[in-house]
Amino acid sequence: MKKIILALSVSLAAVNASADVGGFIGITYVFGANAGAGITLQATSTRREDRAIAAAGVSLYPFGPSPKFGIPVGVGYQGNNAAGIISYDFLMKGF
Repeated sequence: MKKIILALSVSLAAVNASADVGGFIGITYVFGANAGAGITLQATSTRREDRAIAAAGVSLYPFGPSPKFGIPVGVGYQGNNAAGIISYDFLMKGF
């Protein structure tokens, strides 16, 4: 229950932060899930550079024992044409 409340609060913070929603496509890895590397597509709270961001989206892990999907929600930093996001994946149950 605490994880759901945390995810909802991060999601609501992303909505209230800015009307300038951005996008993020990148490589992801869930620690402890044994799913291998994956591809993630996330919406970010802003498109502006050099800002803290909130993000939520979907991930695909095609290199694991069977293709798996994930729903990550997290926070990070967006620099100049790059971003780093630390998130929790609710379907894979890991960071």
